[in-house]
Amino acid sequence: MESIARLGAAPRIRTGGLLPALTSVRASAAYEFRMQARRRSLWLVMGLLGAYMVYVLSESHVAPGDTAAGQTASWTWLLQVLMPIAFGVLLADRFPRDRKLRVDELLETAPAPMESRLLGKYLGSCAATMLPILATFGIGLAYLIASGEDPAAVVGTAIPAFLLIDLPGLLFVGAFSVCCPLVVPVAVYQFLFVGYWFWGNLMPPEIMPTLRDTWLAPIGWQAGRGIFNLFPDTPGPAATAADAAISISILLLFAAAALVAAWLVLRFERARG
Repeated sequence: MESIARLGAAPRIRTGGLLPALTSVRASAAYEFRMQARRRSLWLVMGLLGAYMVYVLSESHVAPGDTAAGQTASWTWLLQVLMPIAFGVLLADRFPRDRKLRVDELLETAPAPMESRLLGKYLGSCAATMLPILATFGIGLAYLIASGEDPAAVVGTAIPAFLLIDLPGLLFVGAFSVCCPLVVPVAVYQFLFVGYWFWGNLMPPEIMPTLRDTWLAPIGWQAGRGIFNLFPDTPGPAATAADAAISISILLLFAAAALVAAWLVLRFERARG
């Protein structure tokens, strides 16, 4: 409860201004980060899934015969195939959990504005849920280096690859997973989200219409193919760097729209009493 106390100890937040708002967001994010990072289910589910992804890497070496940079980019994209499913499912109960434990009532007494708490909840819980993904990512990079790949090329490719392939999709998934359960039951959202992920991101368009090859797919397909030239022989329209930039921009825009919609829902609930 230390972070909640910090929220309550900042009476100047109501006066407005950038610095007080940032202080409020930071305190809220720190609280959410600690609460989410302490969940055993987070490390259990993500740990098992991460171990499976490393096993897939060790068995396939993701792109045999490719350069160290290509291997690294392929491993980065491979993480985005399944890890966002657990990422979204584990984030979906953040608001309902607070209401069940009556933490939201305590937060309402703090002087922090509602939009700052919402943004802090999103940033803190997403950052905590991303920790096992980053750990899995690092283990995979260590495996590539131990397999004889050039360490400089691996590390030099890893950061931009993660920022461009994985992070936009995770932010997109995180925004909807935190916000949608405000209006949809958690179990219903989780079921629909898993179905959406397999249909919209993993289903080949040759089998049925899907979002996989479009700018709207958060799996990182556009960035992987358009920037890092992954899977050049895969059927479908070729992606360019411009496609990647548009896709990333759209995903971040939709994430922001989800947060704005959640803020409107929370404001409506408060006004209704």
